[in-house]
Amino acid sequence: MNVSLKQEPVGGFLNRLVLFLLVHVSGAHGKRILFLASLYYRIVRLDEMREEALSKLNAMLNLAKRNDALRMPWAVRDIVWSNGDTLSNLINAEMQAVDPATREAKIRSLCEQIVDSTAPGLRYAETDTMILDVQDMLSKIFSEHADIPNADALALG
Repeated sequence: MNVSLKQEPVGGFLNRLVLFLLVHVSGAHGKRILFLASLYYRIVRLDEMREEALSKLNAMLNLAKRNDALRMPWAVRDIVWSNGDTLSNLINAEMQAVDPATREAKIRSLCEQIVDSTAPGLRYAETDTMILDVQDMLSKIFSEHADIPNADALALG
């Protein structure tokens, strides 16, 4: 499947301002939390914040000392990932079609596309480090998808 993950321009002055502030006020650790947590929420299509989702995400990726730090990325997930529906659909379609023998290579390719589509201000580390973080997250999501809140939205069968 050849789908562009190019981010759509963030619309509206308020959305641009929120994203600008989040990106420019946050250090590398804050950007990592914002990037990975908002990406997770878009992938699993979490429509309402649930405490078990915060716990699951933090246990999975060890992002923050307190789960409360993961609430804000949920609130801005649509601003950060303006291509969120395309992203979720691409990941789900690609992972359903993948042969288990080539699964890791497919996940790596998806991660490269995701990181390449990331706004420069959201980059918290070198490209390879970010790819490895996303690869780790996707591997965990797809190996444990039955335990993810709203996992039925992943349509993994």
